[in-house]
Amino acid sequence: MIQPESASDEEIMHHVRAGDVSLVGVLFERHHQRLFRYFWRMTRQVQASEDLVQEVFMRVLRHRETFRDGHAVGPWLISIARNAHHDGWRRKRLERPMEDGFDAVAPPGGPIERRQELARLAAALEELPAEQREIIVFHRYLGMSRAEIAETLGCDEGASRGRLHRALQNLRQAFLAPSPARSLTAYLDGSLAAAERADFTLHLQTSEKCRDCVALWGRWRSCQSRKARRELSPCPCGVRGHCWPPRRWCSRRCPRVAVG
Repeated sequence: MIQPESASDEEIMHHVRAGDVSLVGVLFERHHQRLFRYFWRMTRQVQASEDLVQEVFMRVLRHRETFRDGHAVGPWLISIARNAHHDGWRRKRLERPMEDGFDAVAPPGGPIERRQELARLAAALEELPAEQREIIVFHRYLGMSRAEIAETLGCDEGASRGRLHRALQNLRQAFLAPSPARSLTAYLDGSLAAAERADFTLHLQTSEKCRDCVALWGRWRSCQSRKARRELSPCPCGVRGHCWPPRRWCSRRCPRVAVG
């Protein structure tokens, strides 16, 4: 008789594969928070992340025979999570707006400068391509080793190290580069300092086009597919699809949106 408290993930999965499906609950307790962090960082939607965690363990039950002895359970679960996430996009299950206020990147009572810096980092992370954002999530937020990342991505460790290095370089560039898009993100998230927010708000009161751009940028961020983003109209310049994303228009026409 297996003792779940002292058994390894691999021992538990061996019994699950043999038919003792009640032990899936043990794996859920051990891994659901980690899976939720992955889905939250990729979707920024609380309900969708919770639903996808449930989907992962449903797939564990359906495909338990595919688990191979000698492999770690953690990377196997993340592989299932990646597939569930990709399938969710294809079926358009993640069309709800992003819930930016949930991201507890800093304690509520922490220094405002630190909170602003972490908010800028989160915004810079969102600007990366999905595959680069994902590998940073694996390394930084899930604490996966390079060997685990390589196993999850189906490549050798050297290739995963190179991908991670490039992704971190791009994240650093995105974080340090002045970005109107990031300033708009900070304004919409409420993470601008009080003086900067007041200055930004005053500017919006005197510029109808910039108000339109902020509104459109908020709608653009809530879209989860390129097609949906292309269908947003009109652009501030009045031409469908001409200057999307809106930050392109802002950076050309209104330098004031680059505050922060």
